[in-house]
Amino acid sequence: INKLIAEKWKEAEIKQPARRATDHEFVRRAFIDLIGRIPTPEEVLDYEQDRGADKRQRLVKRLLHAEAYQPRVNGQKLPKPGGKKDEFVTYE
Repeated sequence: INKLIAEKWKEAEIKQPARRATDHEFVRRAFIDLIGRIPTPEEVLDYEQDRGADKRQRLVKRLLHAEAYQPRVNGQKLPKPGGKKDEFVTYE
């Protein structure tokens, strides 16, 4: 897979991938992308003070299980995991 990705980068004239996001950038992006809001200052501080090597994975898992999480594809809402096939949940 790495070879394929490298070839596509070369075709697109990408010299190198973007740098890894800082913890502050990551927590903000994860909150906005997954639950549609920015994190509170306390949530950012808690995340930045976490010294666990797997803190990014744990944050994403927590947000995916949050009540505010709403899966979408191309702007279309999808059923929440474990929900009924045609059940769409809207969080306003």
